[in-house]
Amino acid sequence: MATSLLCLVLATHDHATCTPASSLQRVVKPISGDVIMKALGDVGHSKHVVNLGAGCYTNTLRECLKLDEGLRRITQHGWAGMLVEARNKSAAMLRSELPAGKVAVVEDFVTPLTIARLLHENRVPTDLGMFKIDIDGYDCAVLEATLNAGWRPRVVFMEVNP
Repeated sequence: MATSLLCLVLATHDHATCTPASSLQRVVKPISGDVIMKALGDVGHSKHVVNLGAGCYTNTLRECLKLDEGLRRITQHGWAGMLVEARNKSAAMLRSELPAGKVAVVEDFVTPLTIARLLHENRVPTDLGMFKIDIDGYDCAVLEATLNAGWRPRVVFMEVNP
């Protein structure tokens, strides 16, 4: 049985004050998502990404790909996924640009009370490869609710604003 490794990858800060679960192992360095994914490989986890806050303000997939490792896993590495985006325009762009059979684009708000339902409804495997959170609010609480509900992502990408 593979052991899950959970990492917080901080793109804009040198340290984190956000640790929602006592079992969380932290890698607290600003580092490229590609570097982490290559180092971890694909052993023991599904090629499935959950991307909460999947849109970007440019509203073009090309620009979003520059900023989002979760989207690159889908478009460049063939992963399946669930993308959640609250903004209608961004959700519509993602829906029109990404393969419908492999990717569920959900237009909704994510909270600690809704995450388990969203994961169940979209048949997200508990051993997902990547869990990316950028929802500007409940990030740590949503991660904690996800872990408490039984999901064990290989990597967690998270923006932390202490």
